[in-house]
Amino acid sequence: MDASTGRAATNARLLFTEETSADVVTSSLGPGTDPRLRRILTSLVRHLHDFVKNVQLADREWEASVEFLTATGQKCDDVRQEFILLSDVLGVSMLVETINHRAVREATEQTVLGPFHVVSSPERPLGADINLTGTGRPCLVTGSVRDINGRPVPGATVDVWQADADGFYDVQKQDEIPERNLRGLFRTGTGGDFWFRTIVPRYYPIPDDGPVGDLLTATATSRTAGA
Repeated sequence: MDASTGRAATNARLLFTEETSADVVTSSLGPGTDPRLRRILTSLVRHLHDFVKNVQLADREWEASVEFLTATGQKCDDVRQEFILLSDVLGVSMLVETINHRAVREATEQTVLGPFHVVSSPERPLGADINLTGTGRPCLVTGSVRDINGRPVPGATVDVWQADADGFYDVQKQDEIPERNLRGLFRTGTGGDFWFRTIVPRYYPIPDDGPVGDLLTATATSRTAGA
């Protein structure tokens, strides 16, 4: 008996019911499935089926969910990732960061990149001005990168991206804001120090012109985020 015949026989023994639904689906995974992929898909299917059963998802709600995810994908392009925004709003991005970057006590805590770190920052020399518009309240940013023992880390990469004085990133107003404005990639000096010139940013509003914005409206969720 080949593998496909064996899976068919297994599925034939399982009647699809509310109680066995997840078992029916996970039993279809072939023996050649990568172990990590098997674990992820099995857990996903079981949690998803439990969710549907728990909330007793109605037909119209399932259809609305499909339409929402479709609209989320359609809103994505080269400079905007609506799925990352959705992940941020649902707290998944922060959870993934927390799990994958469990900081030692002395280290700086990890945080999410946010929805606008989709454009590579240009390399700039230390002390450069990343404000390309000449507007806004000027400021000087200085800092240092050190290891957990307090020793300076020379040559470390410092990636900077920020909102302008009105709370917008370059990718949000491409016809008005110069490309790569308020972005910069710096390398720390021999003492681990870095510095650059910029402007005081304003907190940015979460983009609300897409499906995630509709979700925020439906749930009366705050729309502001950090700069």
